[in-house]
Amino acid sequence: MTIPMAIVDPQIVSQSRNADQVQLVVEANASDASQLVIHVTDPNGIGRALITWQSPDLWVRKYPNGMQVIMHLKALEGFELVGQGGVKFRYELNRHKDKLEYEADGKMKVRDLVVDIPTTFLEDGSHGNKLEMHYVDFYR
Repeated sequence: MTIPMAIVDPQIVSQSRNADQVQLVVEANASDASQLVIHVTDPNGIGRALITWQSPDLWVRKYPNGMQVIMHLKALEGFELVGQGGVKFRYELNRHKDKLEYEADGKMKVRDLVVDIPTTFLEDGSHGNKLEMHYVDFYR
């Protein structure tokens, strides 16, 4: 499920097989309006989404401090952004593995895992005006 956004550019749409259960929220950072924040909540824990934008200078003009993706998952095993032409940004795998948190009943807690996307990657014109986001929760 994609939640209606106040921000028109960029747009994000889930391409997961359980897209009706995926929540994607796009907003300007509350403490830094020059940074875009994308929240991803996916009960399946594995999925992908397509991020597109119209303005060719969006990252320079409106969001010069880049993008932050907040994954509401238990732990992050894999995350990457892939642009047109195969340009990739990969997040360090298993970075959060040693910080697992558990409920009193032994179930893993869902946490906010933050991935900062560097401005230099976003401003790179070689991936055109779209990025495909892939993510995998450590324990699905």
